[in-house]
Amino acid sequence: MPGHRLTAWLRPLLTLAAMAGVLSLAACGGGNGSPSSIGSTPSVALAVLPAAPTVYSGTPVTLTVSGGQGPFALFSSDQSVLAVPLSTDGSFVITPGVVSTDTTVQVTVRDARGSLLTIPVLVKPGTLVNTMTLKADDFAPVCPNDRILSSSPTDNVGSTWICSGQTGTVGVRLQNVVGGGLAGRPIKFDVIQGDFQIFTNAAGQPETFGLTYTVPSDQNGNAVVRVRANPDAHQQLVIVQATDVTSGNFVRGIFVIYQFVPGGTNQLQASPDTVTITGPDTLTCSANVAASFFIFGGQPPYTVTNPFPQALTLQQTLVQNSGGGFTVVTKGVCVTPATLTIRDAAGHTTTVTLNNNVGTTPPASNTLPAAIVVTPSAANLPVLGCGASTNIVPVGGGTITTTGNQQTTTPATSFTTGTDRPDILSVLPTTVAPGSPITLNRLATGTVNAGDPTGQTETVSLFISDTRQTQVVSVKVINTCP
Repeated sequence: MPGHRLTAWLRPLLTLAAMAGVLSLAACGGGNGSPSSIGSTPSVALAVLPAAPTVYSGTPVTLTVSGGQGPFALFSSDQSVLAVPLSTDGSFVITPGVVSTDTTVQVTVRDARGSLLTIPVLVKPGTLVNTMTLKADDFAPVCPNDRILSSSPTDNVGSTWICSGQTGTVGVRLQNVVGGGLAGRPIKFDVIQGDFQIFTNAAGQPETFGLTYTVPSDQNGNAVVRVRANPDAHQQLVIVQATDVTSGNFVRGIFVIYQFVPGGTNQLQASPDTVTITGPDTLTCSANVAASFFIFGGQPPYTVTNPFPQALTLQQTLVQNSGGGFTVVTKGVCVTPATLTIRDAAGHTTTVTLNNNVGTTPPASNTLPAAIVVTPSAANLPVLGCGASTNIVPVGGGTITTTGNQQTTTPATSFTTGTDRPDILSVLPTTVAPGSPITLNRLATGTVNAGDPTGQTETVSLFISDTRQTQVVSVKVINTCP
């Protein structure tokens, strides 16, 4: 969200189980043929560039695999510090996790022929320890902002927006591993997106505007530059990046420009005006994913209306102040578009749109056996005396395949039968179609358990199988016949 952490640039950590899956897949050829079926050894040796990289916590780095035979399986010796994708056809991006000391992680690449290469990756603590802070100048009382004056230029109580034409500062802080500020480090600020300008106005010199500027950190580790939202900027999101030139570690700040026309009417506006969220796969839309919108201008307070309660949860229906926001959470129901209405105290309205779409990744499939059900159940079967018979009927069986939010049932075509005591209980037929009866007969001779009384009730096991699973039915019989 505006002015806060860079979660949009971090990637979820893969689990160790996933690593094991990669190795297992690779060992079996991974669906790309066993090593013996692929051909001769490649003329170019397997390599990774850079061969021994040094990376920093939170800073994405691209590694490139060359030589060998693709595709390539990947794994990391410590996924919590350095997660890698399952596989790649060439280049892949790694984003190191947080470490307090220098940590070496081994990254192994295996090509389709079985060749292995392991490289050391040195992960160093990140130097930029806090998110970027925006401090807007209070140049126009009619321009709303949520800034809080403080003595530090880089604390976390800055603004989340700035008005068109307004000036202010953005800053970051550098810290060493023991918590002290890093002084004299060059920090490069870049406007990545939006109608922002970085400017300088050194004594006796005219103002200079640009999209990039490098400044040294001060004695406290703070690096700060002056910024201005372009006077004719419309409402939009702005992204500013600060990079520690020495290490390559960077952070980004996301801010909002509020369109303000001096002397004119402050139009009711909301930002962003549209948010699109995609689900985890091509059959499923997102659930429990939040999107925040911010309201500017008009006459507060504002009322927000959600016409799609079955698809979205609106966490705030009343926003008290200009610049305040509300959050919408998805419920797993696809909706495109969902238009939410914002009304101010004077009756003016504007809208924002949220699209909850299916994803682009095919869903995983999971196949499990479907239960075999026997009627009547074992509890309702009679005790079979000498020469007595009864019938049971098996149904069900087969498999149930779940793909995304869809299920497909493949029924069993036949069952095979048997028993652990064929000298006591006969089962006919030995192969039967689902829904057809099976006859159980207590033979007229034989003893189940010689140590028990003649007329005691015993149990023998009946087995019904559909090749994927076996249902065991306990059948009650008289112990001794005749």
